[in-house]
Amino acid sequence: MDNRRNLTRKQTVAPVSIYSAERKKLIGEGFVTNINEDGVLLLTQEKLKLGAELVVDFRLPNGWRLDFAGKIVHIDEASISSKAYGMKFLPDQATFILKLV
Repeated sequence: MDNRRNLTRKQTVAPVSIYSAERKKLIGEGFVTNINEDGVLLLTQEKLKLGAELVVDFRLPNGWRLDFAGKIVHIDEASISSKAYGMKFLPDQATFILKLV
C-alpha cells in the first residue's frame, strides 16, 4: 500500500539549488514544498532520474543555509511548466529534518 500521504506535511515553498550527491556538479534550480520528516516535493525543470541521489540546499529566512541529501522516489510529469519529484531524505538526514518540521 502506498503511504506517501500518511505523514503530516508542512506547506512551504523555498527556492533551492540542486547538486549531485557528491556536491561536485550543480544540476539546476527549483523549489521545495510539502516538507515532512520523510521528504519533500521538489519542483524543477531539470530532468532527474528515479533513484538519483541528490543534495538540495536553500536559505532559511534568518540567512542560515540548509543542505539535505535525498533520493528521487517518485516522478510526476503531469505538470506543464516543471516536473514534480518526490524526494525521500536519506536515513541520516531524517533525524535532523524531524527537528525542523
